Order: sequence, then C-alpha cells, then structure tokens
Amino acid sequence: MLGETVVLQSGADQAGTAVCETGFGELIVIGLGLITIFLVLLAVYRGTLAFNKYGSPRTEKKREGQEQLKGAGITLVGAFMPGVFAAILDQVGLVTLSCVDLSNVLVLAPVMF
Repeated sequence: MLGETVVLQSGADQAGTAVCETGFGELIVIGLGLITIFLVLLAVYRGTLAFNKYGSPRTEKKREGQEQLKGAGITLVGAFMPGVFAAILDQVGLVTLSCVDLSNVLVLAPVMF
C-alpha cells in the first residue's frame, strides 16, 4: 500500500515537472487570468446597466435593475473562481501557479501601463 502511494506521488511530480517544462502551466495560468479579467469587466458592464435601470422612476425598471445588480455581484464573485481552481490544481499536484515566475510580471507590469 505504501509503495502504491509513493508511485502515485512520483507520477504526480513527473506530471508537474512536465507541465512546467513544456510551458503548458504558464498557458493555463494566462488563460485563467484572461477569464478572470473578462468576468470582472462583464460584472462592471452588468452593474452599469443595472444602475441605469435602477435610477428609473418606474417600479418595474427598478426591479429589473435590482435583479441585474444581483447578477453583476454574482458575476464578480465568479471572477474569483478561476484563481481558486488554479490553487486547487496546484494542491492536487498539477503544478500551474508554481510554474509562473511572478517576479518578472511584477517588474514589467508598471512599465506596460
């Protein structure tokens, strides 16, 4: 039984190093980051539409605005899920976040903006 655990762990380590060496881990992190940015922007857009309807004098439009504002909040909360998913993948043994060298990102980010 202990031998099977060691074999499974070494297989997970080999898969993790293979993901890092091929650059697939960085690709996964970039994809999850883009999904997060998209969801945040979508939440802002939906929130803007909701506030537009919420300011209407008609009761029906205000109710629609409240529902859309709830949807924008749910979308904003959902924007954190790709990061949670990446952390879960990292804990399971599929190395994704550990492959990315964030020191380069933190140095280049102020230059880009």
